Amino acid sequence: MSAFLTTIAAGLQGNHTDVLNLSVDQVSLQFFSSLRSYFPWLDRFLAVVLPVAILLTGLWQHVSRIYTLTSGVQKSLLSHLTVPGSHELNKLVCSHLSKQGFGQNPRSVQLAPYDTASKDSNGLNYLPAPTTDAWFKFNGTWLKFTRKDVQTPNNNFHPFLHETPGVPDPDVTLSCFSLTGNVKPIRDFLDHLKQEAKGEKHTTRIIRIIPGQGGYGGFGTRSVYKPARKLDSVAMDASKKSEMVTTMTDFIASENWYADQGIPWRIGYLFYGPPGTGKTSIATAIAGHFNIPLVIVSLAQPGMNDTTLQQVFDDLLPPNCVCLLEDIDSAGIGREGTAKPADEDSDNNPSDPRTTALMSRPVKPKPGVSLAGLLNAIDGAASHEGRILVCTTNSPNSLDPALLRPGRIDMKILFGNASAEVTESLFRHIYKDISGERTSPDVAQMGRRFAASIPEKQVTPAEIQNFLLPHRTDPSKALDGVEAWVKDMLASKKQSGNVASFEGQI
Repeated sequence: MSAFLTTIAAGLQGNHTDVLNLSVDQVSLQFFSSLRSYFPWLDRFLAVVLPVAILLTGLWQHVSRIYTLTSGVQKSLLSHLTVPGSHELNKLVCSHLSKQGFGQNPRSVQLAPYDTASKDSNGLNYLPAPTTDAWFKFNGTWLKFTRKDVQTPNNNFHPFLHETPGVPDPDVTLSCFSLTGNVKPIRDFLDHLKQEAKGEKHTTRIIRIIPGQGGYGGFGTRSVYKPARKLDSVAMDASKKSEMVTTMTDFIASENWYADQGIPWRIGYLFYGPPGTGKTSIATAIAGHFNIPLVIVSLAQPGMNDTTLQQVFDDLLPPNCVCLLEDIDSAGIGREGTAKPADEDSDNNPSDPRTTALMSRPVKPKPGVSLAGLLNAIDGAASHEGRILVCTTNSPNSLDPALLRPGRIDMKILFGNASAEVTESLFRHIYKDISGERTSPDVAQMGRRFAASIPEKQVTPAEIQNFLLPHRTDPSKALDGVEAWVKDMLASKKQSGNVASFEGQI
């Protein structure tokens, strides 16, 4: 390297007496001249590489212009329809692409965090990974599938419209060629998916609110699709069940009437009674019967307060759904107490300086959901239409009357311990095969005998079912053992102080 620099310096000094007066061009010319003399192979290298580099540069510019032109033409001809990550059709589209091998690009996949229709032999679910593009055909029309990852900063994080806590579910964009902007092929594809889903085994989408990891300490959702539960699988008084289903059917079919009357299209039910009497089960069966999602909200879970509950009702609940508020009494929402007058308490004398100091302190808000917060969420102006609200409680008398007034709670249904009718119905339901036929010709008579062996209003339907399940293939064995089981059960209840029937009235 020192010899190379010496050659450059000598060349410059040999041609000019004053090196400081040299121009940039002169210095560059001498530098490259010395470089070629010092590296004789450089001429051959440049003779080969330089033309190729110039050719590739020109080709790249040409290809870039063509790509820009075709992209612009494609964008002008493509019509788009976006399916939000919170919409149930998002899952159906991804599941369809999974079954079809992701169109023409099956190279990028991910494990699905929820149930899909496509599972491999190991029971794993696969979906197109975020940032996946694929073309596929439907009814002879090419459609483009795009699923891009959602990059959301924490300060703008929306904690309610996604499936995995802290990770928003990517939106899906479907595109088709159209000169007029018509998206009918895409609508036909989505309608096909909905009909296909209905034609398969009837399922119910159950959405559970769970604490999330995103901004604002928000909540996320977890969805699971389960086989729809039939109404006749829930043992309860037949007249109550019939009245409830009739009112719900009329409610669902009366959207236009509610709109004409200016009445919010919402309805509320209170299911009350001891644990194990079918309150949650019937809510699940209702959602399956009307083919609408079931959203389960627990008011007692950590992080749930007035603000987050309002956001759940405003942003999460689908327009048509069953919203199940489980065990609202367990959240500490009781009757609103009235303040004790100051003149009745000598310790709260307003003239006492200590009392004045205490009253001037800011009141620390009570954690959790308050009664006012719950009422605002239930019948607030932003509450979704078409919602069936179901509240469950084991302690109805502890609830404030404001929560139970018509417009919030329109029907109160007692789920008590099993009557003879409920017991017989449960027995007959257990001992029938999948097609609905009886497994034994005299199972109806056995059911009546079984119901007569159990004292009315003393045990819950869940307890009876737990007794029957081990004998689900042998009704005779269940009938033979029921008396001993009842004796032990009542003795256990008496010992624990829980033998009285539940006949609470509110």
